[in-house]
Amino acid sequence: MVAKVIVDVAHRHVDSPYDYDIPKTLETTVRVGDLVEVSFHHQIRLAMVIKIQKTSVQKNRKTIHQKLTDAPPLPPRLLELALRLNKQWAVPLWSYLRLFLPNNLLMKKRAMIQVKPQAEARFKAPFNDQETVLKRTFNDQALLDEGLEKGVYTVVHTLEPRHALPTVLWAQALTPPPHPTPLQATLYDHLAALPSGCEAQRLTHEHGTSLASLKRLEHHGHVRLERRLQPLEPLESSASFPALNTEQTTALDHLLKTLEARQPLVLEGRHNSGKTLVMVHAVKRLVEEKKNCIIVVPEGFLLDDLSDRLAAALDVPFARLHSNLTDAQMYRQWWAVKSGEVHCVIGTRLALFAPFDDVHAIFCEEAHHPTHASTQGALYHHLDVCEDYFDHHQIPTVYLSATPAVDHVVALRQNTLAYARLTQTPLSGHPPVITTVDLRAHLTQDTPLSPPLIEAIKEALKSDYKTLLWLNRKGQAQSLQCPTCHHTVLCEDCGVPLQVTPSRLICPKCAKRTSVPTQCPHDATPLETQGLGLDSLKTTVESLFPNTPVALLDSAHPRIDTQAKIIVGTQLLAHGKDWPDVKVIGVIDADTLTYGSEVHRAHEAFSWLHHLAGRAGRRSFASAMLIQTYQPNHRIFQALTSGDDERFYSEEIDQRSLLSLPPFKQMTRMRLHHADEAVLTRVALSARQYALKACAESIEILGPYAVYSGTQRAQEITFKGDDLKPTYATFARMVQVFSQDVTIRLYHPR
Repeated sequence: MVAKVIVDVAHRHVDSPYDYDIPKTLETTVRVGDLVEVSFHHQIRLAMVIKIQKTSVQKNRKTIHQKLTDAPPLPPRLLELALRLNKQWAVPLWSYLRLFLPNNLLMKKRAMIQVKPQAEARFKAPFNDQETVLKRTFNDQALLDEGLEKGVYTVVHTLEPRHALPTVLWAQALTPPPHPTPLQATLYDHLAALPSGCEAQRLTHEHGTSLASLKRLEHHGHVRLERRLQPLEPLESSASFPALNTEQTTALDHLLKTLEARQPLVLEGRHNSGKTLVMVHAVKRLVEEKKNCIIVVPEGFLLDDLSDRLAAALDVPFARLHSNLTDAQMYRQWWAVKSGEVHCVIGTRLALFAPFDDVHAIFCEEAHHPTHASTQGALYHHLDVCEDYFDHHQIPTVYLSATPAVDHVVALRQNTLAYARLTQTPLSGHPPVITTVDLRAHLTQDTPLSPPLIEAIKEALKSDYKTLLWLNRKGQAQSLQCPTCHHTVLCEDCGVPLQVTPSRLICPKCAKRTSVPTQCPHDATPLETQGLGLDSLKTTVESLFPNTPVALLDSAHPRIDTQAKIIVGTQLLAHGKDWPDVKVIGVIDADTLTYGSEVHRAHEAFSWLHHLAGRAGRRSFASAMLIQTYQPNHRIFQALTSGDDERFYSEEIDQRSLLSLPPFKQMTRMRLHHADEAVLTRVALSARQYALKACAESIEILGPYAVYSGTQRAQEITFKGDDLKPTYATFARMVQVFSQDVTIRLYHPR
């Protein structure tokens, strides 16, 4: 038998399966999805079996060393997904497998010393009748060196797990003792009241004794003590779990019926209308029926809040998957899902890859949000993944949003997608009044806050309410620039302007830190800061309102002082957090949201501001959002101030239809990077010629054309068609062929 395996090498030029013979001893146990140990280029490597066949035409095949897991770590659904994402994005397959697996399963190398059978007794002594011993535990270095020199010792490399799952000593009652001491009677009665038993250490600690008391009971056969996997405990919750009103109950019934029919659904609703509450009730119902479900949130910032609400509703534990867990914590949570210990998992986009064997439903909070999609490393879009699950496994997704994605709105208008809408806001009868502040009327102002916004903040402070000030730009300034030649300090990797902090320059994309230069590299002119940053905005606000507590809210400061009356923050302000006492919201630099040529840019800006407005007036008091802009007549701001969402969607859909943009046409962009313009142009033209020959006539090919990409020059080729999926293999071949000379990435705008 022969196994096709993908080796742990995340490189696009080593991105094809290799054939390895399966030893006779493993033929009945090796299955698709197993992690195995193989030799690859004279090294020990981890690999995953993706196919098993009887024969192979490949010659000089090596043999699999050993199987490393008792059961395949990935369900077939995830392995199939990894293969499809690999074809769609031309990203190495192992990049996706690494993303789907906890680091503890990705083994580490260990060196073993093996002794020959005919070796002298003194060489065999350290082995204690074993064939091998860990090299790091071999204490006699002189004997080791001598044995290696004489050839009686051999160094063998193998793999071992990085960490083991945490275990505890578990106690269970068996038969009551005939003549117990008072302490033994208490311990046994406590255990007898718990049919499944409890943790031994917790039991003894609670009764002020030691494990010796339980071990005496075990010795006489009255108690069983055994090592068990440490159980997940239900989270303690301070949140309430309110009942649903009539409208929410109707939406819940429709949602559950749609899920039972295995159909996706859009749950749209005004801010504070109870979308999340309906979702939590639905999850509770599914978990009670032991049906597996996944909840995805756009930011880790929201996990604690939603986990608290979920814990108030569920009587059983649930798993949490996100990138801030340690390796050991991730392995424990992942294993709780894999083993069936839990029926619900909540997390960031990583939760989409929870290893349930069967998933009944996926719930996507703020489904429109751009952070659901991965733009670095293993590329994917969460909406693509959800659609893939539905197309191949009939797993439906519930998309929750106050501003649904444009392709979902088009599907709703065509009646091809189930729909539920919440219009009532039980806790807040006063949606915020949204107005624009025309900055052209305040060109001489010395502060980034306009007079109307300052007055609104003063009124909010008088009433003891909070104010949120939104500026999606960290640091003290937007960039560092030369006033003479306008040279801007950019990130070497990402090509974007570095944000200025007191001691470092920080890339807003990759978070790379560099020292602050003082002079322009071209003419030694002192560099100057340009634009406004979050830190400098906070300083300005503190000077305008000297006796008012001001707080920062960004990824570096995710928790704020509850006493703060003015909160200055980035996009985290716009997420679905319940702020009960926000009266005023100020958007400091709204025009930056309207820049850019991406397909989704307008909807993204509309959603940011729409959700930001939803943080105000969430109780029964009047509130306002002031948008500072130099273009108050922009269609995004006009739709927001008029409260006419339908107007924005109609204009956006008409524009996309006119320009043949998604969802009316599928689109793929191939971006090529290189520092030398001549090389870039030559390769880009060659790529176009390759595409003209390889792609179907129905596919429209635009470019190559120059695009902004910072320090490196870049050109793009755009492909449009009714269905580009059959062409993904061509795109992957182009990436492999032309990445010999330039850097290439694929984008699939929605």
